[in-house]
Amino acid sequence: MFTTLDSTNGFLKALPERQATLCYTQQQMAGYGQQQRKWHSDNRDLTFSLLLPVPVSVTHLSGLSPLIALTVLDSLRTHLGIDAYFKWPNDMLLVQHGCLGKLGGILLEVKHVDAAGVWLIIGIGLNADSDEMVFSERNSVPSFAKVGCGLANFEQKRLRQFFVGLIEALICLSANYCQDSFEKQYLSLKKRDYFAVGENVFVYDTGSVQQGLYQGLNSAGELLVRINDTLHKYHSGSVSIRPCNEL
Repeated sequence: MFTTLDSTNGFLKALPERQATLCYTQQQMAGYGQQQRKWHSDNRDLTFSLLLPVPVSVTHLSGLSPLIALTVLDSLRTHLGIDAYFKWPNDMLLVQHGCLGKLGGILLEVKHVDAAGVWLIIGIGLNADSDEMVFSERNSVPSFAKVGCGLANFEQKRLRQFFVGLIEALICLSANYCQDSFEKQYLSLKKRDYFAVGENVFVYDTGSVQQGLYQGLNSAGELLVRINDTLHKYHSGSVSIRPCNEL
């Protein structure tokens, strides 16, 4: 546990050891997300990372990020009574006062690969409060406003129960994750998906933008969008989607 730290993911990446480790900091000074985008946080927010073994090959990890998001969302609902949504591939969204904003995000980074599977760093950030800040994506991608789950409004005992329960659930998920884990949880995740099948969305991919119809995720956790009568499949974290009616 740290008072301040540049990045919890960065700290675990630099560790020479490969053993299950939790890194938590009260304030993250140089956090980052997908494609090295800056993740702004202060001492009100919840920022931590876990280094855990996952018993699958690196090619079978695409369904894990949505399941981690589902685990966080379930913990928020169970312990804090907060209902939030998942947006592929790694965002958690919250509708607050009629406006959609980004509640938190997940960053997965592979530390080591061996015959037993993958040593994976799972970074999670949750915003405590809302403000006028927006999250910088790429210049061509509209940003979400920052919304928070009001962590300071809960009793410390309740927050500890939430955090401990979430860590235990993430450890269990990582230890038991297998190639078909996502398919088994698909219906649960579908209920927490911000987008509905058939909804108009914009797809931002390596500087280009296309409009299509959201088709959900396949059994491997990959994004499906129908564009000009052709079904496109995406698995890269460089791809981002946005609702047409929000832009």
